[in-house]
Amino acid sequence: VAMFADGEWKTYPDWESCRILHTGPDFCEFEIVYPAFSAAGRMTYHITLKRGERFFRNDVSFERMPPNFLAGPGIDLEPKRDHHGDLVEADGLVSLFEDPKGKDGVDGSTMEAVFVAPGEKVEMMTDHMNCRVLAFKGRKTFTYWAGASWSLAGEVTTSADWHRIVNEYRKGNTK
Repeated sequence: VAMFADGEWKTYPDWESCRILHTGPDFCEFEIVYPAFSAAGRMTYHITLKRGERFFRNDVSFERMPPNFLAGPGIDLEPKRDHHGDLVEADGLVSLFEDPKGKDGVDGSTMEAVFVAPGEKVEMMTDHMNCRVLAFKGRKTFTYWAGASWSLAGEVTTSADWHRIVNEYRKGNTK
């Protein structure tokens, strides 16, 4: 999650505390707290990981949130990091299936996505390093989902499959 402050996107410094909320056979939940570094104050992440699901839920809250501040998750597309491939940007969704890496693609493709529930009000923004950010304006709390995969795991091997999986999950599991 990045915060738009002083004319640029900034990420919070390293976390200051964490705690496990639940561990069990079907899911786990934990919380990570980041120190204050802007007018929004401390940021708390509540993360839920469900067994067998490719995407995980992130509930983010801030101590306070000025009305015009922007904050949100994104995907790093900085050119020097070689994150190129089939990018899908839709209302409340950023999904990337990266071009294969290594000589002749021997290292496979990675894929990642961040998204919000359909109909959630969010603004798509691009930062100075070409990251795509799903920005919430003046929101003290918000929820988003994130996930990733790797083509050599054998489960998802094409960009069409990845983007279909992302959209199906988003439509059926973000209520």
